[in-house]
Amino acid sequence: MTEKKELILQTALRLFSEQGYEATPTSRIAKEAGVSEGLIFRHFENKEGLLSAILALGEIRILPHVQPVLSEKKPVRILERLIDLPAQIVAAEPQFWTLQARLKWLQRQNGTYQPPQYYLDIFAKAVEAFTALDYKKPSEEAQILMLTLDGLGQSIMMQSIHNQSIMKNDSNTEGVISLLKKKYKK
Repeated sequence: MTEKKELILQTALRLFSEQGYEATPTSRIAKEAGVSEGLIFRHFENKEGLLSAILALGEIRILPHVQPVLSEKKPVRILERLIDLPAQIVAAEPQFWTLQARLKWLQRQNGTYQPPQYYLDIFAKAVEAFTALDYKKPSEEAQILMLTLDGLGQSIMMQSIHNQSIMKNDSNTEGVISLLKKKYKK
């Protein structure tokens, strides 16, 4: 990837996460990146292409975090690794996850939300773990856990936006993570 292309992607990611996708014109991205708007269109065709490139890059960057969950064999360890995931991925890519949260909310509003493949894969792994642990309703338990982790991720993102320590704040993130791990140890 060229230096200019990387600069455009990073600038767009920052602006999309701070101001929202809809509120960020390509002219603003070009100005802040110090490139012509035409260069953005040459590399990405249009604003949607730019967003697609950012999302694709983000999904590649999440794979190293998701892979340990997917490759784990022990059910309790699957759940522990899954519970650790929100803090890991938000710490690694806070702007990307802020953008993801904004987009998910917009897509849910207009009925177009489709979960990314990695989410479907880790959900299936959670169901597998709950099944192996003999939960009566493993799919529902996985859904409860995923919703809880989604909320935890949102809380961690807000802490990140406000430059607070992820583990020391009013919402007691570390305590929630610890409680979840204890809950699922059988």
